[in-house]
Amino acid sequence: VPFNSTATLTVEAHVNYGNIHYQWYKYDEPVEGAVTNTCITDPVTLYTVYRCQISDDYGNYLNLSWGIYIQNHFQATINNEWNLDTESARELNIAYDGFYVIQADQGNDFVLSVSLTADDLSDMTTEWIFLGYVPNYARDYRLLATNTNSVTIPAADMTADMYIAFIATDTYGTEIRKCFRIEVCEPAISILTQPENVTAAIGTTAKFTVGAEGEGLSYQWYAALAGSETFTKSGLTGNKTAELSVPVTAARNGLQFRCEVTDSSGNTLTTKTVTLTVQAESTLRITSQPANVTAATGTTAKFTVAAEGEGLSYQWYAALAGSETFSKSGLTGNKTAELSVPVTAARNGVQFRCEVTDSNKNSIISNIFEIEAKSFFH
Repeated sequence: VPFNSTATLTVEAHVNYGNIHYQWYKYDEPVEGAVTNTCITDPVTLYTVYRCQISDDYGNYLNLSWGIYIQNHFQATINNEWNLDTESARELNIAYDGFYVIQADQGNDFVLSVSLTADDLSDMTTEWIFLGYVPNYARDYRLLATNTNSVTIPAADMTADMYIAFIATDTYGTEIRKCFRIEVCEPAISILTQPENVTAAIGTTAKFTVGAEGEGLSYQWYAALAGSETFTKSGLTGNKTAELSVPVTAARNGLQFRCEVTDSSGNTLTTKTVTLTVQAESTLRITSQPANVTAATGTTAKFTVAAEGEGLSYQWYAALAGSETFSKSGLTGNKTAELSVPVTAARNGVQFRCEVTDSNKNSIISNIFEIEAKSFFH
């Protein structure tokens, strides 16, 4: 009914013998003088329940109830993809129109969201309630959130199928109730290693890396300014790989990064957000660059880099003659300060360089140098 208006309630009843008696109630309080088959309610300003008790001369009776709502066009739309299961709801005798069944990935945060519309949304309240893991419906009642249209279920709780209830109440006391059954599934994509925050010095290169598992994975890194929630595609080196390289400048202090991983079926998963913190300067430096080597085939060439810094680690890279594409070397010493290269004719012109990283994940790359392989016959 419209706000502050009345409603006329009518009931028809018949008996074979004797008289019919009526008594109307507002909630459980008798309405004075309401003893016919019709009752005109008080002006309705909140959700109200009226009840009519019908009896005969022999003490038999029955009750009929009406819930009177304010006309507010109060509706809820579920933002997740769902299927409605009414059969299971009937079996459990629950006070909902059924279970809205939604699938979610195990081991990842999951967001459940509902959009609410009404003529008047002022003073609206909402509750999200955890009702237990399947099959223990309503065995572990726990309030998850209030006065929000969405709730995030943390990855640590995404271990088994569960029941979640949503209750919204508008300013006139009208309630909308939804009950969800979250079916927890093995994820198509798993993030095995999340990227980490990096503190690095100006002039070095920060590395952000994600480890993921799935079929036909592709990667896209995104960046946002410090304090911003607006992420855009990064154009930095490695932006479409599992490792993003960020040249460290003062202007990049506080930049945020995250990676979206997509599999061959179009499933996507986004990593946590990490931050680059820029130091004024770093103690990391290369004190002695490796040099070109000319060596005879059948011998072993040695390339050495010397560096200063805290907790240094090394990774040597190689590229074919004339190429700009470097990949990790698997030769002896590839993770030390000295790389050993067996000299063959096929390695003539191969280029090398070394990336040195300190304990703060600052990194610096040596000069590029190459090997000249020669055959000496006399």
